[in-house]
Amino acid sequence: SQLNQVNYYVFLNKHKEEIYAYGFNYLDYRRKIHAVGSKLIFTELVIAVMIIILFPLLFYAGLIRPLNRLLEGVKEVNKDNLDVEVEIQFNDEIGFLSASFNNMVTSLKDSSIILTQYATNLEKMVHERTAELEKANIIVNRQLSPGDIKAGRNYFHPGGIRLGVSEITRLCMKKNEMQ
Repeated sequence: SQLNQVNYYVFLNKHKEEIYAYGFNYLDYRRKIHAVGSKLIFTELVIAVMIIILFPLLFYAGLIRPLNRLLEGVKEVNKDNLDVEVEIQFNDEIGFLSASFNNMVTSLKDSSIILTQYATNLEKMVHERTAELEKANIIVNRQLSPGDIKAGRNYFHPGGIRLGVSEITRLCMKKNEMQ
């Protein structure tokens, strides 16, 4: 509306059965709204910039970086490096996953050590047992005859192979009886 060449904002409000009209000087009204609106727009811009910049940073720090560390740990284990430990940054789902990965690698490392020790000891045990069996085999299968003693032979170098009871029994048995 316009009154005496001055612009006004007029607001109508109906309350119950009555209508109320409010009028403000246009320039005064715009100055007041502009001050409030400017603060509001500035605040919204700051919040938008924070969301646009901070959200990706928090997303990267809280999700992408821990998953990349876990992936690097998996790659190292695939290269047979069992001296890997993934850093646990937060006690969340990814932290639990990283801790489980570290426990798995430790378990693999311990198992590898035990298996290597067992393989080393197994070779030694097989060698010792083979020596025992060879010694027993010499006594059972290589019995000396009176002619061997005259010829200067001993248990390690008998004059011929003589079959013992176990060998003769085995030779006389059928295949299905041996099981």
